[in-house]
Amino acid sequence: EERFDLLLSLAARFIYDQPGRSLAYTREAIQVAEQLKDTGRLAVALNRTGASYWSQGNLQLGLTHFRQSRTYAEQVKDIELVARNIGNFGIIYSGLGNQEAGIGYYREALPYFFQLQNKERIAEPYNNLGNAFKELGRYDSAEFYLKKAVILGQVHRPDMMPISLFNLGETYFLQKRYQEASLYNDSAFQRAASLDDRRGMLRTYQLGAELALVDGEDVRAEELARRAASMADISQSGELKYIAYQTLAKVLGQNGQYEEAYRYQLLHTTYKDSVQMAE
Repeated sequence: EERFDLLLSLAARFIYDQPGRSLAYTREAIQVAEQLKDTGRLAVALNRTGASYWSQGNLQLGLTHFRQSRTYAEQVKDIELVARNIGNFGIIYSGLGNQEAGIGYYREALPYFFQLQNKERIAEPYNNLGNAFKELGRYDSAEFYLKKAVILGQVHRPDMMPISLFNLGETYFLQKRYQEASLYNDSAFQRAASLDDRRGMLRTYQLGAELALVDGEDVRAEELARRAASMADISQSGELKYIAYQTLAKVLGQNGQYEEAYRYQLLHTTYKDSVQMAE
């Protein structure tokens, strides 16, 4: 049992920066759960394996493992894990660009967490709902849910604060509310740095580059975009790579460095296409 818990702790440590390494730990955790004939632990390990595949960009295998985890979680009546898997379905479909389906799953998960009075978990669908509405251009709804996520995160989920603050900053950026975008992005960076959240730091560098372009600070924009790309270079996350490379391509193109911009645009396309589609 201690070995199982250690494996999941190690998997959580590497899920964003090195999802392949995280996957090795979760697969071993599945084997341990099977050896113990422990359905509850198997459900948890399958969920974590799905998350590792999602972080890697393999959405099909992520969805498959989330579905398997939900089945086992229902067998042992682990309502919280059932709800988490439903929310994970939403993340997969949002990742595929089907934001409406994602919103449906996030809303389906919320009543379970309310029933359990689990404020730590409520912050997740709030953040994901906000992000989905942001992608749809429904900024009032995005701001509504993201502010709820931030309020809950301050007390119950400090680990989620960087991404919730970033999403709120990007929501303001897309509305051309640049001062507010900058304030929230700076707050997101400070939180991410304090937690050594490299995923959060990468995203704030990326948005910082976009904000610098708006301000006409081309040198600063390139510096920040290159920081994001450098972090993406050593990440195993296809999603982070294509996001960072797209921003750097944009900045380089605006600065007249067309050959390098074209190279990063090709990398962006390659990694975006590598994110495998779910059924």
